[in-house]
Amino acid sequence: MRKYSILISLLFIASTYHSIDVDGVNDFSADERIINDSYHDSYWGSQNELKNLFLTWTAETLFIGCEYTLNNNALLIFLDTEDGGISNANGLNWYPRDVQFSGALPDYLIALWNCDLSLGGVRKLNSDGITTTPVSFLGYNSGVPGNENFLEIGIPFSSIGNPEKLMITALICDGDHSPAADGMPDDNSIR
Repeated sequence: MRKYSILISLLFIASTYHSIDVDGVNDFSADERIINDSYHDSYWGSQNELKNLFLTWTAETLFIGCEYTLNNNALLIFLDTEDGGISNANGLNWYPRDVQFSGALPDYLIALWNCDLSLGGVRKLNSDGITTTPVSFLGYNSGVPGNENFLEIGIPFSSIGNPEKLMITALICDGDHSPAADGMPDDNSIR
């Protein structure tokens, strides 16, 4: 099993950024791009490739955007809000993957399968390391498998415990219990 220590810290400062229209159109500003992934670094090639991760917020809502290409695989975005969390995603009853974490304990997961958000969503990862609980969110995914796509998610801060600090990583994985083939930020252990 691979250990992922690819979570990054984002400190929320007092100033409010701006609201995003969750409609599948990328209206994040350039300074809200928090990760620009290396191009063509996916183990599975250009049909399953992470590109950019965006983040902004208002006083009430956290907004996450992700540019990616996906073909018959899962896009997973793990969030650690410093409120409990899991060290291993392989035992989950929803989107279980061969992913272990080092340096963070994610407690929320945004997931979709083959560019279809209706087959995923946002869930709290319960402390038993198995069960998950759906979380209120707004989401829109534009695109089709094999093409460049854009995912936008808005999650009320009240749904994720009003964190002062957030750590985040994005992965592309195959089916249940599979390892990652690409990650943001880059991690040399993914191969």
